[in-house]
Amino acid sequence: MRIKLNIGLENNPLTTTDITQILWLNGFYYIKSRIHTGTYLGNPERTLVIESNYLRNEDQLIRVIKALCLMLTQECIAVTVNGIGSLVYDPTFIGETIEFNKDYFINY
Repeated sequence: MRIKLNIGLENNPLTTTDITQILWLNGFYYIKSRIHTGTYLGNPERTLVIESNYLRNEDQLIRVIKALCLMLTQECIAVTVNGIGSLVYDPTFIGETIEFNKDYFINY
């Protein structure tokens, strides 16, 4: 399946190399990545934009992304699977969730 991710890099303890290596070790392959710098509330906001194929099933993918949220201190990670978007939240997140909005998703 074809996967795209948007991962925020502000307040993130891992490097982009660490993140892509974790993904590769967990079933992602042919990983392309770039850093997109946008703005949020007038401040620069860096996002790691990833496009990849994935070897395993969708349930395993969701588990990997939830674990990545925990490692990266992210409330959620935006993902598209074969073009269908969603936000995958940290399993410990308490609060109101929002729906995926394709207008905010950064494509590779």
